[in-house]
Amino acid sequence: MTLRYFVPVLAASLVAAAMASGAQVQEGTVTAPDGVPIHYVAAGQGPAVVLVHCWSCDASYWDATIAALAADHQVIAVDLAGHGASGLGRERYTMEAFGQDVVAVMKALDGRGAVLGGHSMGGRVVIAAADAAPDRVVGL
Repeated sequence: MTLRYFVPVLAASLVAAAMASGAQVQEGTVTAPDGVPIHYVAAGQGPAVVLVHCWSCDASYWDATIAALAADHQVIAVDLAGHGASGLGRERYTMEAFGQDVVAVMKALDGRGAVLGGHSMGGRVVIAAADAAPDRVVGL
C-alpha cells in the first residue's frame, strides 16, 4: 500500500472525531507561500486553538483533543507539508517553512487570537508560526 491510500482514511477519522463532539466541521486546503497544498480540519466555534502534529505523523494525532475541545473552541488541526493529506515537493523542510504552513491556514480561516499547541517537533513549528505572525497568536 502507498501513503496515498491512507490519506482519505486519516481525513475521515478527523471529521468523525469532530462530528462526535457535535461540532460543525470544515475541511480544506490552502496554499503555503512556497506553493505546497496544506490540508486542515477545523471544528467548533469560539476561541481558536491550532494544533500541530509531530514528525512523521499527521493531524489525526489530535482526534481525541479535537473531540474534547470543539464543543467550546474553534479547533484547527493542520497536516504539515509532506504529512497526511498535505502536498509534497517542498525544496527545504525547515521549521520556518512548517510555521508558514500554520500561518497560511490561520490566514485562510481569518484566525486571530489563537493559542497554538504542538507535540514534539510541532512545538518548534508553533514557535516558528508565532514568530511569523505575532498579531494572530496570543499563546503557545
